Amino acid sequence: MRLWLAIILTTIFLVIPGSRLELAIAPAQPPPIRTPACPQATYADTADLLAVLPQANYDCTEQITIALRPRINLDDVDRLLDIATSSTFDTRTRRNALRILGRLAESQRATRAAELMKQFRASQTQTVAIELLEREYDNFLLQDAVWLLDSIYYPSWQAAPALTHIALSDTYAPALRYRAARARARLIAAERGLISTASRQFLIDALHSADPGVRTAAAEALSFLRGDQLGTLEPWQQLVAGVIATAPPLAVAQDEGDPRGKALFTFLESSPTPLTAHAALARAADRLAGEWATAPRWHALKTTYEQLALPVEVATTTVKLRTGPADTTDSTELLTIVAQTYTLARQLLGTVGETPIPGEEQQPLQVLIFPSQAAYRDYMRAFTPFTVDVDGIYDAAQGVLYSYRRGVGQTANSLSETLRHETSHAVTAAYVFPGHWRSPGYHQEPKGWFDEGFAEVLAIQSQHASKLQPHPRHLATICGLSLKPVLADLVARREGYDQYGTFDYPAAWALVYFLLTERPTAITNMTTAWRTGNYRLADWPRLGGWRDWEAAEADWHAAIERWCTA
Repeated sequence: MRLWLAIILTTIFLVIPGSRLELAIAPAQPPPIRTPACPQATYADTADLLAVLPQANYDCTEQITIALRPRINLDDVDRLLDIATSSTFDTRTRRNALRILGRLAESQRATRAAELMKQFRASQTQTVAIELLEREYDNFLLQDAVWLLDSIYYPSWQAAPALTHIALSDTYAPALRYRAARARARLIAAERGLISTASRQFLIDALHSADPGVRTAAAEALSFLRGDQLGTLEPWQQLVAGVIATAPPLAVAQDEGDPRGKALFTFLESSPTPLTAHAALARAADRLAGEWATAPRWHALKTTYEQLALPVEVATTTVKLRTGPADTTDSTELLTIVAQTYTLARQLLGTVGETPIPGEEQQPLQVLIFPSQAAYRDYMRAFTPFTVDVDGIYDAAQGVLYSYRRGVGQTANSLSETLRHETSHAVTAAYVFPGHWRSPGYHQEPKGWFDEGFAEVLAIQSQHASKLQPHPRHLATICGLSLKPVLADLVARREGYDQYGTFDYPAAWALVYFLLTERPTAITNMTTAWRTGNYRLADWPRLGGWRDWEAAEADWHAAIERWCTA
């Protein structure tokens, strides 16, 4: 019996070299192709989808990926690889192809798309990405190549020389150099035992780089590499101390004027600054000194920068607001916006908004409003784990709301709108959703449609009117669509919320606005279910008072039609 078991196991695991397991079967009836962000709202097949890549923007490319996943075949993957490497296509088209390949590889395990990318075309895709790094210069095309190698096909040891060259060369864009340097540092982290001579030299060269992003990546590496990888710590301590000693004096970053003219010729991309590097070096110094937990150097730098950038403070028992510059006169007005929005959000939640979830409401709510977008991004990148290219963030774990004073042409959202939006997140965190972003099970059920839709409803309520006001920009967007949003897709959407991608804010606003104004009982039922841990996506129609998805969507679409024809 044991002999037969051994034979069976050997047959299963010792696959003949060059052979492949059976490819997952494509679904017999894949979902319809929906591409509202593309030139056409739908396409006939995969060939037509790939043909539109030269015209595809970011959202269209993401929708093409979704449509390809259940339909993709080996020929389609090979076609995408050909497009990514062919100089007959412009760089945007090639980047679209490369990003789709990565998105397909990110698909769930045991799916056709994932198996094609990780079992059948893994080596070919890695080879293409490395060749692009070695011979191309387009910033965004190469960033996607780095992303493929550093995430999906990590560790790609063969990419180390190309990553080193890009990181240490002045020829490339700062954001790309930072990304390449981080990818190279992550390869170093995967080494066993004392790091190689080449890796050691890369860290030394990167710490001395004139580019702050490259210095940041090297300092970050020193913060997470193990002791057995670094060896004797004293030389590294001396090196970091020497680099910190040459750091420029702290200064609050200023915006560079109206960015719209620049946007005609390039994508406005932020990247690490000297403050980012200084903070990363302070963290590295704390770690090398055995003081990672208390991080005295890093905290001292953070406190000093806050005092410099946020000299004005106003507070009540529920809100503490800090802002700048020193001569600002609207701090009390901004605090009032936050306090009033907090109250209105609780009122709109009904019974759920009467009492906070035990232990979840953090008061006073801390609000930091930086004097410029540049100062905000500087701080967020240096001292928080959050993305910087957004108008504001609410950190539920710390009870802190971050935003900035607007410059001309920087964003479609005013400061007051962003404060209302993020304050809404503070309320839902304290009254609707138990736990925090990283709590186990927090993202078990998709909640982006409500969290973001509710925030967008609040964002536009500039005064406590007798009824809720519609969001003009989102209403115009919804009314301009050739196809109305699909309800089941929207409430299940994770992209742009707890998964990478872009969220559909107009559709989320339209749904929550509809429920608040026409189905308030549905809001009560759903928020109660979330708060008690009983919300399930499959129950959505029942919680809303509908017999099925079709009936719910029909009522929602009818409401949209009324809004758009009023």
